[in-house]
Amino acid sequence: AAAARWEPPEWAVAPQAPVSLDLVRGGTKMQSLQLSRKRAYVFGRSRERADFAVPDESVSRAHAAIVHGSPADGGRDGGDGDDSEAPLHLIDLGSTKGSFLDTGAGWERLSPHKPTRVPCGAKIKLGDCDTVLVRPSPSSPPSSLPPPPPPPPP
Repeated sequence: AAAARWEPPEWAVAPQAPVSLDLVRGGTKMQSLQLSRKRAYVFGRSRERADFAVPDESVSRAHAAIVHGSPADGGRDGGDGDDSEAPLHLIDLGSTKGSFLDTGAGWERLSPHKPTRVPCGAKIKLGDCDTVLVRPSPSSPPSSLPPPPPPPPP
């Protein structure tokens, strides 16, 4: 008998707007993964148990899940309103080598089975895999924005 597939939490919702993650290896975008069709997506080494198969020995069969929506308890990401689209959460499914999130301050290993908010611009790493997932910012690329003017002297 095959192992049961992971079921999304009660709070998961299908996104209203298109959501994607960029697959980046060595600084080069390989492809864009569309994550808009259902409430949650599982990443892992097993094609039977994962929506996106990751062919890397350090990745568990069902390694981590990307879930749309917000946990009912609000947690540490309750109502901050920083992004208008549906919140995206990463849940490590008790993987052996861990799931990591970098929101700009370096890689942080997630606690298993605990939903963690993935803000725009954040990077996700599974195990020791050298391919990372990046949540693109909805706005134009940062390089096209002029730097903010310096503050006026006091």
